[in-house]
Amino acid sequence: MQSNTPFLILMTVLVSLGTTFDARSRDKQPVVSQPLQQTVYYGGDIITMEGDTPTYVEAVVERDGTIIYAGKRSGAVNNFAGKTVEVDLQGKTMMPGFIEPHAHPVSLGALILANDIVAPHEWRMPHRTYPAVRGKANYLEAVKNIIDSKRDRTRTVMIWGYHKAWHGQLTLH
Repeated sequence: MQSNTPFLILMTVLVSLGTTFDARSRDKQPVVSQPLQQTVYYGGDIITMEGDTPTYVEAVVERDGTIIYAGKRSGAVNNFAGKTVEVDLQGKTMMPGFIEPHAHPVSLGALILANDIVAPHEWRMPHRTYPAVRGKANYLEAVKNIIDSKRDRTRTVMIWGYHKAWHGQLTLH
């Protein structure tokens, strides 16, 4: 007597596939073209991150996370009128394209070597050793000392090493 098991398995698979493909074809919706939507930002200090010196523009237009225009507000209005969501920055500062939420190991070396370090653990660098700094008061004092040591008070001071667990909460309320 022959076993019907292989035949039954094959038939079960074929029937299952047939109903799956049939269900997919019934659920298909026609493809509908969506109009392009951009967001125009204006009404604040918009500082582009191109070049070696800050450049201010009146407006930035963004589409799907990509900056497609930076320049005069009139240019944004003329080129994208009726196709944008407008966001008034109300005097706030925007730095489009400036994204550094977390330095990764590849860029970490360049970041650290170019800046002063105020970290909870000692850092031995080729040009000097930075002592461990722990506690909010000690952190703020170390930062103040670095700022006070700078001759050119018009330049931004970059300091690496802050850690909330070791240095405490520093945000203003």
